[in-house]
Amino acid sequence: MDSMRASFEELLIQRFTQVAELSASELLALQRAPRSSFSLLNGKSLAGVVGSTQSRFLVLNGWLARTHCLRDGRLQIIGFYVPGDLVSAQTRLASSIETSVVAIGQTILCVAPEGGALVGAYDAIAEQDQLNVYRQVVRVGRMSAAERVQDWMIEMYDRLSQVGLAQANTFKPPIKQETLADALGLTPVHVNRTLRALREAGVMTWRSGTVRLAPAKASNQVLSVGHIPSQPPQSDGSNGVGPR
Repeated sequence: MDSMRASFEELLIQRFTQVAELSASELLALQRAPRSSFSLLNGKSLAGVVGSTQSRFLVLNGWLARTHCLRDGRLQIIGFYVPGDLVSAQTRLASSIETSVVAIGQTILCVAPEGGALVGAYDAIAEQDQLNVYRQVVRVGRMSAAERVQDWMIEMYDRLSQVGLAQANTFKPPIKQETLADALGLTPVHVNRTLRALREAGVMTWRSGTVRLAPAKASNQVLSVGHIPSQPPQSDGSNGVGPR
């Protein structure tokens, strides 16, 4: 358990030092945060465990999904949370939109420490989360099935790379094709056919739980519109509105 806790500490330091300059006391607060860790079992909601608390939590291990269920039972996954992400147990996004944050497999979280420059770091991570939501809207609203799958894979690879959980064009998503279908607004059959087409085109493979992405040159053969960057673009001083 001590070695696992140490790896959690390293993960948090790696993630947060990318978005903010932290003092020694703030780094210490992050290192101590995993001491308050708790597990969330597969399919369990975060709110069901922690209640309606206003506290925020850090993901240490595993994935979670924020979901919305329609009246007829259809499920839409709005986004995923991966290690190093900040997540709230609050479920209401708007007056008429109720969501749930549920664990995908066993997930480990801890209470996010507050105060000092950590507030700025949390704001930066929350902004990235919002950009991921925008990316999801564009993906589901305007992209073809092949573009949706590939753009999602690229996003998750980029995000996992920030905490050392993806490298050499490979990563291990702890999900099934049915879960990906719920995230991309496709049927499981359509996802399966799309994955096969991408594999035959030499763009990517997903075997035995491991995704392997081809180099960008091969990827561009399918993803003709390019992918939306995970980070906001640097301003060039212009006032025009252009593509992100």
